[in-house]
Amino acid sequence: MVQAAHAAQESGLLTQKLGLAPSSVSNLVLCQAVDESFLLREFQRLELFNIPTVLFREPDIGNQSTALCTIPLIGESCRLFKKWKLWDYHIPGVVR
Repeated sequence: MVQAAHAAQESGLLTQKLGLAPSSVSNLVLCQAVDESFLLREFQRLELFNIPTVLFREPDIGNQSTALCTIPLIGESCRLFKKWKLWDYHIPGVVR
């Protein structure tokens, strides 16, 4: 989750750099990626759709890609994430 926070911070900086007004409604949706290759493929796919996205690389593990974050999205752009699995945090011993 910390990686997602880093990516979200970078996304905020990108939004500001692009001169885009921040949305009046801000949402954070966490999805989980199977592995780094999935994350990189999705990053490239978002670039193909011209969705401004930051890819966070963790310096402590050899600059491995660990998270990505788009600028705030509304409308049709959100459909690009329809196939993604929402993040599922499971605490051992706790039944939901």
